[in-house]
Amino acid sequence: MEIENNCKNCKFYVKHYEIYNNVRLRYIQDGHCKNGQVRKNISRALIAKNSVCKHWEKEQPDLPTENAQKLLRNIKRQINELLLIFKND
Repeated sequence: MEIENNCKNCKFYVKHYEIYNNVRLRYIQDGHCKNGQVRKNISRALIAKNSVCKHWEKEQPDLPTENAQKLLRNIKRQINELLLIFKND
């Protein structure tokens, strides 16, 4: 099945989220275009019409699992280092 090109599956589209039940983020079916070549009023109209402009590019796939795990390990290490700093203050 072919996916139709529209703003919401473009690499320049930034999804908007809300905090749900003070616990997690929830996508609110809204967003904006971060491509500086598209004027805001035009991008809003295209998004509302579920359309696309000439600058559309395929969105990037998510990071592979091993890259995400490596990133999380680095974040954990940095947090532990910060905790050591605060503990010694």
